[in-house]
Amino acid sequence: MSIFIAQLFPKNKVVDIKGASQAGINFCFNFIDAIQPTHVYAYQLSSVTEKLAFDFENDKIEYIASRSFPNRSVFKALNILAENFKIIFSIIKRGENNIWFYNLTPQVILIYSVLRLLFRKKCFIVLADFTPELFRNKVALQLMRYSNGVISLSFEAKDMIGSKVSVIVKPGILGDLPKQKSIRPIQRNNFLFSGSLSKYTGIELALQTFSNTPSLNLFISGIGESEQLINEYAAKYPNITYCGYLSFQEYVKVLDSVDFVLSLRDVSMGRNKYNFPSKIIEYFLHEKIVVSTKSYPTLDADVYFCCDYDEPSLKELLLKINQLSDDNIRSVQTGARNFAIDNLSNNSWATAVSQLESTNK
Repeated sequence: MSIFIAQLFPKNKVVDIKGASQAGINFCFNFIDAIQPTHVYAYQLSSVTEKLAFDFENDKIEYIASRSFPNRSVFKALNILAENFKIIFSIIKRGENNIWFYNLTPQVILIYSVLRLLFRKKCFIVLADFTPELFRNKVALQLMRYSNGVISLSFEAKDMIGSKVSVIVKPGILGDLPKQKSIRPIQRNNFLFSGSLSKYTGIELALQTFSNTPSLNLFISGIGESEQLINEYAAKYPNITYCGYLSFQEYVKVLDSVDFVLSLRDVSMGRNKYNFPSKIIEYFLHEKIVVSTKSYPTLDADVYFCCDYDEPSLKELLLKINQLSDDNIRSVQTGARNFAIDNLSNNSWATAVSQLESTNK
């Protein structure tokens, strides 16, 4: 039996919460479905001023939020302490073991340290995107090496963590399978960029490339520091459309309208070295062709397309994909979906979790 601790909100509320990650929330719900924990502690973003309350429609999920003090300066830390101690005392009272954390964020480092180092509880970590250069992550990495095991979404993180900790690499999780799409005309001129709209996710490269490739259309959804730049490009270039920050249901509608999607990461940036965008797995399930500027050892090379992180390489690949036959496009789409189903099912995740827990009895 397992406990799960994560920053969590209902899927349809993420669009209303600044700083919340739709991809991260989707992953956490999929993880819950896969391992069926006995209890889930969902903590609130520390940057959110007011105390939120949600109905998760799942009795196992307990939402933990304290705003006894004004949520600023040192008082913010007091609110986090109150949340931390509530979770710690609850776990100790329940006598639970096998505690899983979704990333070792500053908000849960105290919980992890007390339970693992003081009470010797079995603590495990699901490690998603990780930037080792950040001070808080340097601290988290040292603590991670005292954990009972890690499931990493990034192949590169395995060497970083070291050999003293059992590490299983799984590049994503399926969740509910979308229905296989009915055969329709390929939208070969349309490409989607979705997610965090920041320099490190490659939005600037996308804008530069499509502004110089008028025969192809770029649709953008998400939120981030580059919104003003995107609006400037969209106003100037008719083939670039900014859809805004969409609800999950609205996002799926946009996703269903395209066949090609972009995952543009500059691997020279530290925060992208240990990245695995969970959206890629989502794209595979929706039978999308992924254009990536990062090569992932955990993915079959024939289920996505890869190029260098520069405008000439990206433009060349986009035009090449645009000229593929319908049969070739559908073959890659089907292969990507089958790869995800064969390697990243809920059962495979439940097995990985059970394997780590059983080796630490």
